[in-house]
Amino acid sequence: MIKTKGPMNTLVLARNNVPIDDVCDAVASHKTLDWVMDRYLISKDEIFECLDTYVDLKEKNSFLIKLGCVADSIARDIYGIETQEINDKTYFSVLLYGKLFFDLECLHELFTYSLNLIIIEAILDLKEHVEIDPESMHGVVLNAFIDSYGEVNESNIEHILTQLDHVSLMRMMKNDKN
Repeated sequence: MIKTKGPMNTLVLARNNVPIDDVCDAVASHKTLDWVMDRYLISKDEIFECLDTYVDLKEKNSFLIKLGCVADSIARDIYGIETQEINDKTYFSVLLYGKLFFDLECLHELFTYSLNLIIIEAILDLKEHVEIDPESMHGVVLNAFIDSYGEVNESNIEHILTQLDHVSLMRMMKNDKN
């Protein structure tokens, strides 16, 4: 649970008064979950509670991400996608979203799989002609992917989904029944 403390109404974890900014700074600095838990004597769930509070209450900027897609210029085979620029709101939101679907202890892996999932979901929405809010996390990530990969349309959606290995990713999800 989060509460405020002091004359500046600093947001802290109620159990031990750890400032959520300290926890978020550690995650943004790519510290491991174990490091953050040991440093602040908090649980994994409390770490994600801090991230959620930061996204909901502290971060007022829009989602921001820039991707670099390494792809074959002729066959458009995808060899890798890298994050070239990202703000804290987007980084934390991707982690929070991924936590819903994946049981991973490594934040780097959680981010990688979660970002891939978001791209896949957005492309599946395009395939089904579902309108995506361009200001939403999925919309911003999709636009960053299109900016780095190139045009996404009905002629190449299946190829892109195959390249992103969406079937294997779906099997990794913690709620998969297969």
